[in-house]
Parts: sequence; structure tokens; C-alpha cells
Amino acid sequence: MAVRYAVTLHKGGVGKTTTSVNLSGVLAERGHRVLIIDCDSQGDLSSVFLDAHEQLPHTVADIFADTGMLTEDLIRPTAFPNIFVIPADRRLEQFEQTHNFKQEDLTRCLTDAIAEVEHRFDYVILDTATRPHLTGYAALVACDVAVIPLEAARFSFRSVQSIRSYVELENDARSLNPAMAIRYFLSKSKKNKVHDACREALTDILGPQALLRTEIPDSSAINTALHLRKPLVVHSKKSKPSEAYRTLINELQEVTRGQANHANPAAA
Repeated sequence: MAVRYAVTLHKGGVGKTTTSVNLSGVLAERGHRVLIIDCDSQGDLSSVFLDAHEQLPHTVADIFADTGMLTEDLIRPTAFPNIFVIPADRRLEQFEQTHNFKQEDLTRCLTDAIAEVEHRFDYVILDTATRPHLTGYAALVACDVAVIPLEAARFSFRSVQSIRSYVELENDARSLNPAMAIRYFLSKSKKNKVHDACREALTDILGPQALLRTEIPDSSAINTALHLRKPLVVHSKKSKPSEAYRTLINELQEVTRGQANHANPAAA
């Protein structure tokens, strides 16, 4: 069974797509087969890995529209070994409703779609949009771990209520996905007094277990790699941020191992 990460937060500019791209790069580097599902109608992740994704006849929108397409037929190879994508396009906009989405029958559609193909993959990464709506909620319902990047900057203090509201949304998703874990990490990190105060405040809000130790340093190499449409570990294999993403994967794997041991104590 594939491990499933949903990279998510209902705030723009924190690096969700960047995180999805770079986590997939680290996992592929280690020989794991990775399926990335773009759950954002803007298709930013799709544009990193695919040319002219808006012109493709079938995308993740077919899953939400229940067109009868097999998940297998939606998967596209990329230029990078072990990385595959189910792209998004503007047709997904019709499912980005912001009200009453928790009651929709479609909340489990990504769970069912992944179940069709997860025997082919070691990991599934779901990249979500910036607003709370059906497609992102379905990603939470489908995941093992919700992975949430937070920028270590002053705005994090102003976003405390937003973060708390998001935790509430994730807790709602647990009614359909009770085993889901929630983990946060600091992105675009700069070591200074503001950063230290921010981390301390977030630890108090989220709890020491929820906030991962790994921090992704602020680096132009990350943006350059994304501009070149490459995972960072392909563009700059030995850079400090590449090492940070590898460490982040190690921490996330610790979480999923803990989930497996909890579900099967005899295997621990």
C-alpha cells in the first residue's frame, strides 16, 4: 500500500507546490515510485512536470466528475525516473465549491481513485489549492499525513487564527479518515530572532509533536530549480536545501512508521 501525503494549507505563497515537487524528487532519488496528484485547478504543479497540460483530454477533473475513466488512464509519465503525475486543468474549478463540501459524496473520490493504482507506487503526493473546498478536503480524506508548510516570518503570528481554523478543518476530515496525522514544518527559514520567536509560538499553538524539527532554508536555488521545472535534488544535488528536504522525508517516514506500528502493535 502506498504512503499518501497531502501537502496543504489554505494560504498562498507558503510553498505547497514547491514542497510537493521537492519531496517527490527526494523519494524518486531513493528509488521509490511516486505518483503526484495535482488537486489545484491552476495546475502549477502540472506545469512543472508536463508540457501543455491544459490541452490534455483527461485530468484529475475526471475523478471528481465521475466520468468512468480509470485512474490508470489519467497517469502521465514525466521526464524524471520514478515520478508520475495526474495533472489538473481548469475543468476542476466547477468542483472548488467552498460551502457544504464536507457533505458531498465526492469527498472519498480521491481515496477510491488512489486505491485503483496504489499497488504500482510507493508514495502518493497530493498537491492542493489555497482555498478550503471540495478538492482539498478530498485530499485530506485520502492522505496518511497532512504535510503543512509554514513560512517562518512575522505574518505567521497574524495567521494564528487561520492556522487554528485549518486544524479544525483537518479534525473534521478525521471523521472520514481517523488515522490521518498532521505535521507542520517551517519553510523559507532564516535564522534570526523573529524566526526563533515564531517557532516558539507555533510550538505552543500546534504542540511539539506536530511541528517537525526540519526547516527548509530560504534559498534562491529552490526557486531556480522550480523555474527550470526540476526537483531541487536534480538541479542542485548537494545543496543545503536538498539535504533539508531529505531530512524532511526522513521525519515524515518516521511518522508513517509510527502509524503502521500503532495499527499493528505486533509488528513494532
